[in-house]
Amino acid sequence: MASEGKNVKTQPPIPPPATGASGGLLRHSPGASTGPETSTNTLRDRVVLLLVSGMSSEAAEGYCMRHGGMDGDVARRTVAEARQRITVAADYARDEQLGKAVMRLDDLYAKSIAGQDARTALQAQRELNRLLGLYWADGTAAQEADSDAQEALRRLELIAGYLIPLKLTDERYPVEEHARIAADIIRQARPAHNQANG
Repeated sequence: MASEGKNVKTQPPIPPPATGASGGLLRHSPGASTGPETSTNTLRDRVVLLLVSGMSSEAAEGYCMRHGGMDGDVARRTVAEARQRITVAADYARDEQLGKAVMRLDDLYAKSIAGQDARTALQAQRELNRLLGLYWADGTAAQEADSDAQEALRRLELIAGYLIPLKLTDERYPVEEHARIAADIIRQARPAHNQANG
């Protein structure tokens, strides 16, 4: 018994987790600095959450200036980085969901074959073929889709040619953001236009 007591090592107490200004937990990786770069990263992560929650880019830039003490250019860059992270996450989520769908269909096919349910197995295989674009093997549908994609790209470039020179926001933002801001400006101007004409 006494020898067991000598082998017991006591560990230092674990400090309580750090909390941010809003009371939320801050996560620090071991050995990570807690300087300005970490503060900027934490603020950018918070901006990602705000944008996902529906905050506009301009409001997010204002948030960065108020809570991060940033000037306008740094705030715009921080919001642009946050938007880029959202885009990357959306691409990842799509690929992940596609992978899950393929695995589920494979599983359904295998169970249907094992249960001698040819109808369900055939439906699962058709859905898998459609999901993976295997029906475009003849090239006709693929050429039509490519032609449609080229037309959509041409239209998007045309729209960008009208919106980006207006400098409604940072030119690195996607065209959709420029269009959203332009639509907001038009909606805000309409009541004044209607009053002037009424």
